[in-house]
Amino acid sequence: MAVLGTAAVIAGCPSLASTLNQGCTNATTISVGDTVRTSFGSANSCQEPDGTWVDFYNLSLTAQGNLVIAVSAPGLRSYVQVYDPNRTPVVSSDVFQTPDSTASVRVMLAPANYQIAVRDSLAGTQGPYRLSVTTDAAPAAGCGIIWITTGINTTQRLTNSDCVASSGGTTHYYHHYEMVILFGVSNTFTDTSNAYSPSMTLFSSGGSSVNSTLDSTGTVATLATFAQSQDYYQLWVGSTTALQTGTYKLYVK
Repeated sequence: MAVLGTAAVIAGCPSLASTLNQGCTNATTISVGDTVRTSFGSANSCQEPDGTWVDFYNLSLTAQGNLVIAVSAPGLRSYVQVYDPNRTPVVSSDVFQTPDSTASVRVMLAPANYQIAVRDSLAGTQGPYRLSVTTDAAPAAGCGIIWITTGINTTQRLTNSDCVASSGGTTHYYHHYEMVILFGVSNTFTDTSNAYSPSMTLFSSGGSSVNSTLDSTGTVATLATFAQSQDYYQLWVGSTTALQTGTYKLYVK
């Protein structure tokens, strides 16, 4: 089975043309394990041209970070983004979550210097919020969404409590990864498992299958892609045969 299933359309997908506010240099250093309590509109806040507030935080990772970045902003409509060293947005919580009083993302970030942007989506509103960056001990457990970047290398276990894709009367388990792929950039995804024959499917934000691979008899599946458009892509990592579970390794380059 070449395609694991059909991906959902990402409604209201934010434009990847958005960049950091070039006119604001305020940024606070934050580390894994830190919790920050502050307010939109404080001395370190930046106001965007549309009147919304944003606070920036510098996060430096010397090793891969499997993290949960979470914001709590009672009464506000917040969301969180992560920018890579090239100032490109690689994570955005509002892709799958409507801006609200809470926002969180599970991420696997390759070693690099990142900038976290905590934003309020309503112009002119101010108020307190809490930001935390914590280690995610089981980033792929269950059927959550894990944001990834080029350079990550992870070992995970596929179980019957993960995401489920049903097609042609069969059921497959999979993990849902999300990644920003820029126009004209080539990426290779490698999935290795000694427990089952691996399979991967890559979807655009519109839910269309862009590429897929399966290895019905072997232990390694490789998917190469060359982005024809700049987009948020969904990568489903699962098994070739129905109801298979076990440990796998995923590498992105």
